[in-house]
Amino acid sequence: MKFLLSLCCTVLMLGPVPAQETKTSTLYPLKVGSKWTYKSNQGTVEVVVKKTEKIDKETAFELVTSHNGEVKATEHVVVKPDGIYRLKVSGVTVTPPLCFIKLPVKKGESWTVNSQLGGAEKLEGKLTLGEGKFTWDKKEEKTVTVTGSDMQANQQKMSLTSTYLENVGLVSQKAMIAGVEVTLELQKYEPGK
Repeated sequence: MKFLLSLCCTVLMLGPVPAQETKTSTLYPLKVGSKWTYKSNQGTVEVVVKKTEKIDKETAFELVTSHNGEVKATEHVVVKPDGIYRLKVSGVTVTPPLCFIKLPVKKGESWTVNSQLGGAEKLEGKLTLGEGKFTWDKKEEKTVTVTGSDMQANQQKMSLTSTYLENVGLVSQKAMIAGVEVTLELQKYEPGK
């Protein structure tokens, strides 16, 4: 369930290069110290970029997700030219790495995911890029959406819509897993220094 928790808490979470070898993106601005605070239908969720570290010769960002003040998961994310990938969840390798945002962003583009967390938990299906709107800082802004309507998480039906805003990152998410709905809506974003 750590894989699914991470997927639903940032989750399913393009630009400037903050360090010489560390790639990031304006759609998901990863910088050490960045913090997102979400209101969830299950409490408060915070995601913080704690550090960078080398994983398989790539510089990955470690994100720590807390629910109601208690750390629930960590994940390692890397930005590549063709997408943003989740490499590890709570120290366990995702095989193959899960592409949760395809780059460059092209409305209507779809890709297949079929990843496992340490040989135990599995996520499979198809994700599709789209457009949406989100009110942020009292203005309605255009967003990029990533939608998976017919997915399987550990052989249970799952649907997911993640919404990203340029220079902010994940602003909302709605996931339905085995009949249980999890929602996130961004309340506060603090960019790293």
